[in-house]
Amino acid sequence: MAKKEANFDLYIHGLLKDAGIDVTAQGSGVLEINNALKTASKKQTGGIGYPEYTAIIKGYVLVIEDKPDRSKLALRSNDGMLSLNADATENYALNGALWYAQKIIEQTNYKHVFAFGNAGDSKHHILQPLFVGESGYTALPEVETFENYSESNIDEYYSRVVLGKKPDE
Repeated sequence: MAKKEANFDLYIHGLLKDAGIDVTAQGSGVLEINNALKTASKKQTGGIGYPEYTAIIKGYVLVIEDKPDRSKLALRSNDGMLSLNADATENYALNGALWYAQKIIEQTNYKHVFAFGNAGDSKHHILQPLFVGESGYTALPEVETFENYSESNIDEYYSRVVLGKKPDE
């Protein structure tokens, strides 16, 4: 891992910590997810996959992939969808996060995953979430922090942003 990416990973870890989100680096603290990652290499060789961070918050999984260059955020195919070929999943943050999320959904009982592709450095970056479920993925608005994914906010965020429900007030 290059020094630039390590520094960006530490910055992302700080943002997660600020939001009160307890993460596991380079895998998962949950056996079921770790087992799914055993064949989830982004190179698509059947080897082990190592997302930068994973977390479980109230039954939702967060899977996070970082790249130190904003041009490596996402690679889309001609139809505008995120490409899932081996080059894309290995070299682009959002594509890699989607790859991991799909493996987790296919091979575990967790069916609600927020996949983050983060690209840049501590000053100039993009934090791009997707919601990934059994029926596919939905692009969500870019974020500046992980506050919406904290234990006290995630249910309301899922209801409002993913499901499109209006608040009761």
